[in-house]
Amino acid sequence: MAVRALQAEGRARRILVVDCDVHQGDGTAAIFAGDSSVFTFSIHGAKNFPLHKERSDLDIELPDGTIVTGKNSPLMHAASSVVINAVKRLAGLPQGMHLLAPTIIECVAKVKKDILGQKTVSLDLEETLIALGISVTTNPSAQLCLDKLKSLRGCDVHMTHIPAPGDEAGLRQLGVHLTSDPNFSTKNLFVS
Repeated sequence: MAVRALQAEGRARRILVVDCDVHQGDGTAAIFAGDSSVFTFSIHGAKNFPLHKERSDLDIELPDGTIVTGKNSPLMHAASSVVINAVKRLAGLPQGMHLLAPTIIECVAKVKKDILGQKTVSLDLEETLIALGISVTTNPSAQLCLDKLKSLRGCDVHMTHIPAPGDEAGLRQLGVHLTSDPNFSTKNLFVS
């Protein structure tokens, strides 16, 4: 371990280990428990792994730290899915509940395919947000979720691919912090 190497080389007598992660730095806390030459500090989500927390010299447990995921599907882009899943969680709604009226999704898909000539009809985030706004007219739960969108401002979102323009614009407008892997979502970059 780097801490012990620094001490063995005489380059440090006392060391501060800061672990800022969604999970507690339980391994570091256990390894250096009772060692006054190493001060361990962990800031982490209170309800995340591990369920039994080790005692660091200083632990700050954030009240939630929940990770919400989303994935691409024939109906929605991953960005759409993660935002819908996040607002459902914030509104206290079951994850299996459908918020967007199927007729609205079908209408948007028909326009994308038949009028705009697009091959994929899954909704990007901007389209999903518009569909959510329209769904409010027939689904009271959609209103609860619409009201929670502002709560996403400042949240971190990571995508495993470069977002499509409608996803990137929607995430920017929601005020989330976006990072992505340097991968395209498709290999068909130059196919019309």
